Amino acid sequence: MSAVSRTPFHYRIMSPIRYFFNDSRAVGVLLIICTIVSLGLSNLSSGTTYQHFWNRELMGGFSRLPGTPLHWINDFLMSFFFLLAGMEIKRELIAGELASFKKAILP
Repeated sequence: MSAVSRTPFHYRIMSPIRYFFNDSRAVGVLLIICTIVSLGLSNLSSGTTYQHFWNRELMGGFSRLPGTPLHWINDFLMSFFFLLAGMEIKRELIAGELASFKKAILP
């Protein structure tokens, strides 16, 4: 029996995945894959399925929360993104590369 067949199945699956996500290039590869999938889905069947996905009601309209995935992204996730971006800029200005006036003047 070989050493590969004696290792647990979850270890053989999770080890390459863990190695991939520890690599610094993983984010770029994942972004390219998501972009290709998104472009493919948006061009299938003249985009009606893609449009229906983003504009379907999630909550049934009984609450005051936004009902479609598009509104969730626009209202909540984009707000959270800009909050994190603002916090990162503040951290850079206080303790990071832009803490001194000499370094901050160039960007």
